[in-house]
Order: sequence, then structure tokens, then C-alpha cells
Amino acid sequence: MTTGLGLVLAGALVWALSGAPVVVMAQRRRPAERLAALLASGGSLLGGIGALLGVIGPADAAVSGWSLPGLSLAVELDGLSALFLLPVFLVSGLGAIYGLGYDASFGARGRLIRVFQGLLTAGMCVLVLARNGMLFLIGWEIMALAAFFLIATEHDKVQPRRAAWVYLVTAHFCTLCLVAVMVLLQTPDGSLDWQPDSIATLSSPRTIVVFAFALAGFGLKAGVMPLHVWLPGAHGNAPSHVSAVLSGVMLQMGVYGLLRLLSMLPPLPAACGVIVVVLGAVSALLGIAATFAQGDLKRLLAYSSIENLGIVLLGVGLAMLGRSLGDGKLVVLGLGGALFHGWNHSLFKPLLFFGAGSVMHATGTRDLDQLGGLGRVMRRTAVCFLVGAAAISGLPLLNGFASELVLYMGLFTAATRPETMVAMLAAAVLGAMAMVGGLAVATFARTNATVFLGRARSAASAHAHESPPSMTVPAVVLAALCLLIGQAPWLCAPLLDGAIAAFARHAAPHSTPDSIAALVPFGMLSAVSLGVTLPLVGCVLWLTSVHRRRRAQVAAVGTWDCGFVDASAPRLQYTGSSFAAFTARILDWTVRERTQPPAPLELFPGPRAFVRRTVEPLLHGVLWPLAHRIADRCSRLRILQRGKLQIYLLYMLVVLVALLTWSVFAT
Repeated sequence: MTTGLGLVLAGALVWALSGAPVVVMAQRRRPAERLAALLASGGSLLGGIGALLGVIGPADAAVSGWSLPGLSLAVELDGLSALFLLPVFLVSGLGAIYGLGYDASFGARGRLIRVFQGLLTAGMCVLVLARNGMLFLIGWEIMALAAFFLIATEHDKVQPRRAAWVYLVTAHFCTLCLVAVMVLLQTPDGSLDWQPDSIATLSSPRTIVVFAFALAGFGLKAGVMPLHVWLPGAHGNAPSHVSAVLSGVMLQMGVYGLLRLLSMLPPLPAACGVIVVVLGAVSALLGIAATFAQGDLKRLLAYSSIENLGIVLLGVGLAMLGRSLGDGKLVVLGLGGALFHGWNHSLFKPLLFFGAGSVMHATGTRDLDQLGGLGRVMRRTAVCFLVGAAAISGLPLLNGFASELVLYMGLFTAATRPETMVAMLAAAVLGAMAMVGGLAVATFARTNATVFLGRARSAASAHAHESPPSMTVPAVVLAALCLLIGQAPWLCAPLLDGAIAAFARHAAPHSTPDSIAALVPFGMLSAVSLGVTLPLVGCVLWLTSVHRRRRAQVAAVGTWDCGFVDASAPRLQYTGSSFAAFTARILDWTVRERTQPPAPLELFPGPRAFVRRTVEPLLHGVLWPLAHRIADRCSRLRILQRGKLQIYLLYMLVVLVALLTWSVFAT
């Protein structure tokens, strides 16, 4: 074991123990939280340094002599693992600092957040390093259970409690799929260690079955449509800095698991790559369409995660397609674009959730129609949110544009292939991606304008205040990273090359992939970005100074309005709903708005309210009714739960006899 792997393991251990101070020092809450945040930051520093050493060094493996049947402590740090570990430590560490200001609103429950956030981070580290099926599942379950308790932080409320239980059910279904994958990958000698040479010899039918189970399990964790049942509720109801980790990091574990498996499996048919490309494109398009119509700030950000993970999955599908066709260039562009966009998503999505948390902390609401004018009093939050909104929209000069450019180059490469079906598929996906980009710009322009521009639309917005430095500093760090990568995307090329090399070590023995820097003009992109950004910043600073001088010299007076009310009154402003109304009607095939107008006035009328809610046809019209029908059928099996020990022993005896009979006839 070299230094890199040792530091990552040490960082994971420190994170697992970071919640201990809030348990031991329960009577001294604030000092305990500061100590827990300090431990978490130290764990992130250790793990981040170790991951960086893993990027620049060779793969580092270690196997412990201690083992149990099916379980061995086999871990490895290579370029692919390091690329996913960096955002784990970065975002989790910033979230721990953010919680110093945000967790105060949860009182004693803030201690539970510290404990389970440490376990969540440690579980993700274990599964990324694991090279044994059982060890991978242990890390996966630690991550899943810790996330369940974090989502259920406000368990006294109906919505968080419901979201947590839905997440737990889907997480266990995901685990069942992965158990099937690990069993099918078992070596002839009964070992669950991942031996690429043995896995590469699997028969074609067995490989297809493994891929199907893996796509279901990892796709469910990544929240791609139509496997996104748990995601909007979980991310919308968890604490904001927890949502930042769930959306920016935990969703990426599904992508990592799929890539790790694909790196060991023999080449799959081209149809498998086509399925993943289509699934990613559909998820991106439907995800951003559902995002546009949301009136809840955190739920809006949750749906945008579906869109971005769909874009990442699209790149994975391109890499699979390139591998099936023997096109190393397509493998590099597809995989490089997927990894790059996933890395960028782990920066700008937590940034947006941090901004949403600051808005909720200042106003107590996340309803877009109740927000407005916050840019006047929350300037740091407004600037950081604007950077995140521009980055997630894929606008130039920021990191989202650089990663989407790589994916566009991969799609153009696929469109020039001689295979007609591949070219037609790439052309269709290019059109879908263009639509996704346009809707993303419209969505986040509307969100930023509604929340931070105009005047306060409610008393909550009128009395807002800026968040403490513990909440704004993590957002500033992420905003700076988004700007840095957007201006100098070539800085990420070594990270991407290391991850691609680790993937291709077993996955593409027939071709040696080129460096991504040789295929993508990162240098020219950086030069153009700097050439535009520097004059733009200068103009903004000059206009700001001119505006301040004029505002100091000219007195503000009211405008003559012919006796009408003030045209700038909050009730006369556009709301988030009015901004989205026209486009939402066009996109009603993906998301629909249901309204409940107040009843007619009676002789002695009581309180009246206008109720508006967003309904997603796929989720609320298909998936939820299907889930309720299955639950109703399964409830009939409760007759088996007699509550008698003798009956349960009889069940065990029947299962043992059946297994013995199967083993006898199988041999």
C-alpha cells in the first residue's frame, strides 16, 4: 500500500468518526459541532491529497489477510476511483462547514446530520475503492442507510417521512439488482473478488444478463428516467447541504458502478450502447422539461439533476458504442465527456443547493412565487447562484460549457460513422441536446430572475438577510472552481486521461485511446475564454462604479402614474408561475399544472385559497399507480406473518429442503 491509498483510507476513517464529538459532547452542542466540522475537513484534506496522488501515480492495490466467506478486504486506487473520490471529499467537506450555520435551525437533530453525513461519506469511499463484490455491497448499504436517515431528518413532517421511505424501498430494490450482479460475477472457485481476466471470459448471454441487472440497479441510484421515483422527493426534503451531497456526489456512485463493471466485462453488442444513449437522451430531455415547470426551488434543482445525469449517461452510452465498433476516438470522447460533465455537475449542483439553502435560511420558504428581490440583501448568495445557474445551463466561459463541448464532439464523431443507424441516432440526439440546452437556459434564467431580481413578493422576502460566512464561503469556493475550470479546462485533462486509462486497461484491449487533450482543443477554448472574460469583467467593474456615482448624485423620486398604483408594486410583478405558464402549456406532455380555484363565496365566507401543484404524467400517472397496485397485491402476503415462532421455523425448514434438493440435482 502506497501513500495515496493509505491517505484515502485514513480520510474515510476520519469521516466515519467525525460524528463522534456531537454524541460524546451532547451537552456542549456548538463546540461539538465545530470539532465535528474540523474532523470532517481534516478527513477531506487527507482523502483529497490521497486521491490526487492516485491520479498522478500508478494503480495502487491492497488485500488484507483477514477475510470471511465471500468477503475480502480488497481495495484499489486507480485513476477512475480517484476521479470520483475527489468530489466526494470536496463536496462533503464543504457541506460540513456549511452545516455550522445551517444546522442551527434543526436543533438537536443537527447531531444526527453530523453522524450520518460522516457514515455516508465513508460508505461512498469504501464502495469506490472496493474490488470485492461483498465489500462493494457493504459500502453501498452504508451509503444507502445513512442517506435514508439524512432524508428523514425532519421526520415529524409528512413529506420528508414519505420521501425517506420511498427512497429506502427503491434503495433496497437497487441492492437486490446488485446482489444478482455480484452472484453472476462469482468466479468458478466461489470467490467474489473482481478478477477482470475471469470476468472477461463470461459467455455472451450471461454478460447481457449482468448488464441488464447493473443498468437497472445503478440507473435507479443515478435517478435516470423512468427510474427516478425516489429522487425529487428525497432531494427536495433533505437539508440543503445534504441535498448537495446527494445530488452532486451520491448520484455519481451509480455512474461509477456502471463504469467499473463495464471496464471488466467483455465487449457488449452495439445495441446495449444504443439503449444507454437513448435512455440518457430521453432522461435529459424529460428531466429539463419537468424542471422548467417546478414552483419549488429545491424540487426544481432535484429535477435538473435528472437532466444532468441523463447527459452523463449519454456519454457512457457513446463510449460503449465506440467500444463495440472498435472506435477508440469515440470511446475517449464519450467517456471523457461523461466523466468531465459528471465532475462539473458535482461542482455547480452543490453550489445551487447551497444557494437554495441560504435562501430558505433567510426567508423560510422555497416557493418561487413567494420570493423576489433577494439580490439587494443577499449579494454574495446572488452572485454565487448566478455563476451556478450559468454553469448548469452550459453557457460559455464556465465549466458546464467545456464538458458539453466534449460530448457534442463525440456526437458529431458518431454522426460521421459509416453505419447509417449510428449516424441517424447521433443526429437525433444532437437535436435533443440542443433542445435541452435551450430549456436549461430558460429554466435558470427564470429561476434566478424570480428569486433575486425585482422586489420582495412576500413578507418573508422583505425581511431576508445574508447568510453567515460559514454558509457563503463554501459557495464562493465552488463558484471559483466553476470559473477556474471554465477558463482553464485543460487543468482537468490529466484527471480524465487517468480515468480513461483505468477504464481501458481491461475494457478496450483492441485499441489504445488517445489523450483527450489531443482530441479536444482545450488550449484554444481557454484562450478564447480568457480573451472574453477579462474585458467583460473590466466592463462590469466600470459600469458598477458609474452606477454608484450616479446613484449618489441623483435623488430618487416617484414617477407620475396618472393616479394609478405604483407600477413596481410586488403584486404587479411577474411570478415564477407566470414566467413558466406559456412554455409549460407547450410541454404539458411532460409535466402538467393542476389548479384548484377557491369555491364560490357563501353568505358568510370563510378563508379561501388558490392551490396550484405540478403533476408529472410519467411519475404520477404511471409509476405511482403501478407502485400502489403492486403494494396492494403484496399486502395479501401478510397472511404469512402469523407471529408464531413455530411457523417461521417451518418456513426456514422448507427453504433449506428446497435448496438441498436444488443442489443435489444441479450437481
